[in-house]
Amino acid sequence: MEDPAAAAITAIFVHGWRLKYYDCLNWADTTYKRLWHQGFKGKFYAFRWPTFSGDNNGLPYGYDEWIETAEFPNDTHFPPGGATYNRSEYRAWLSGPTLAHFVNQLPNPLRRNLIAHSMGNVIAGAALRSGMEVKNYAMCNAAMSAMAYDPAALHPDCAAYETPDTDPDPAIRDGYGLTNKFNLPISTVIFNFGLPNDQSLGSWSANNAYFKPEHLRNYYYDDYPMPMTTFRLFHNPFKNNFREVTALPEAMAYVTQSRSRAAGAEMGTGGCIAEKNRVDMSDWFDKIHSAQWRWNYLSTRLFWEKLTAQLKLNQATP
Repeated sequence: MEDPAAAAITAIFVHGWRLKYYDCLNWADTTYKRLWHQGFKGKFYAFRWPTFSGDNNGLPYGYDEWIETAEFPNDTHFPPGGATYNRSEYRAWLSGPTLAHFVNQLPNPLRRNLIAHSMGNVIAGAALRSGMEVKNYAMCNAAMSAMAYDPAALHPDCAAYETPDTDPDPAIRDGYGLTNKFNLPISTVIFNFGLPNDQSLGSWSANNAYFKPEHLRNYYYDDYPMPMTTFRLFHNPFKNNFREVTALPEAMAYVTQSRSRAAGAEMGTGGCIAEKNRVDMSDWFDKIHSAQWRWNYLSTRLFWEKLTAQLKLNQATP
């Protein structure tokens, strides 16, 4: 007979970028089964969002193949669908309020637990900004700027970047900078399951360096505006047709450059993440970004054991 107290525990899984429809379902199934093997007997939900993938990127023939094989410094390459990263991030920001609305309709706020992978953490953070109430939240391989959680998480390689975070106008810094965007005054306990040598988060840094702002799509940031515009963040799709960027999702996805590495690759990320809640997965997965779902259960068991224990998913009482 099912334990009512155990059933009251809720787990919500948010997948990352580039997954096709059936991959989303498979990863959700995998998550539930592996939690079940660890003793989780509660309610499980998966949140699917409209990420781009190699199948639906809408790019001209050959362009995606070119950017996947083009030579960038540090031998960085982009995966299938890699040219749509910022477009998917835009959709991720827009999906946050929907996740918050869905989660907040579930019972027992003190028993809700969120698990997000990669870009799914952009959605999770946007949902927390929209008032989502969860007891615990596990960031897995988080493809989100470390400075969004910890204002001190600057990286030397990014120190020279001029971004909205360095703007002389405090309204621009506070409105469109990454600093503290997810370092929120909430009671949610946040865990960072990170991988310092994560290959995919290395590509995240390359995207941040070369495609933020995304000049290929005519997005710009200028801390001292040009004579023809007074805008700091703007879009110029046609000659001298300037449009100010005022929406946070658009600014975050296409304009604002991070001055830190991704939180999933920066194990020192603090702020809203307590030191005791940082889990380095290097001994388990080396540099493989999605090993938790791509490898078999025996190869990933230690991760699922740790995740279940940290979130107390196998306990009948909080």
